[in-house]
Amino acid sequence: MQQRFEFQLIFHCAPVLSAKKPSNLVCFSRKSVPNAPELLEQYAPFLQANGLALRILDQCEHRWMLLIYRPQMLERYLSSAFVRKLLAKDGYNEQANLDELLDHLSQRLKNSGSFPHEIGLFLGYRAADVICFQKYQGEGCKLCGYWKVYCSVKRSRKCFRQFDSIRNRMLSMLDQGYCFESLLTHPICCAA
Repeated sequence: MQQRFEFQLIFHCAPVLSAKKPSNLVCFSRKSVPNAPELLEQYAPFLQANGLALRILDQCEHRWMLLIYRPQMLERYLSSAFVRKLLAKDGYNEQANLDELLDHLSQRLKNSGSFPHEIGLFLGYRAADVICFQKYQGEGCKLCGYWKVYCSVKRSRKCFRQFDSIRNRMLSMLDQGYCFESLLTHPICCAA
């Protein structure tokens, strides 16, 4: 179970684990990882020591939705006046700190009849792509990868290749027997 947990964290969150992206979402089935809260508690001190945080944003009878993030990196991205104005349109307090913003996002996930599209901002997606995704309701993107891209296709394609490379390196090393903890600081995983 722990091995499955680590594999999924790397598969879905390698760019965050290697400090190339501020955050990622990962969902765990309650059936396949019934003890997710206990695992999160077990991993939290080590991840915190490496600049990472974990938070269950939402849960239901079938799954846990986890945000793994780099608080300083995410706070820096969300502190942009432009991003704050975008979030304010969806009811976020422009003066809120990171925890308050995440609390509000969590409430929107729980109370919204649909997935709140501003979540892309919390995942570090380019604001222009989030705006276009909302405007075109997810249709007509120019590239689909880690997110739907409407602007800066060439730059996004390069970014996606970098993210794939990081994930592949980390998964390969995990498969070779490296422990999860060593991957977060290993130079091969962090260089891309």
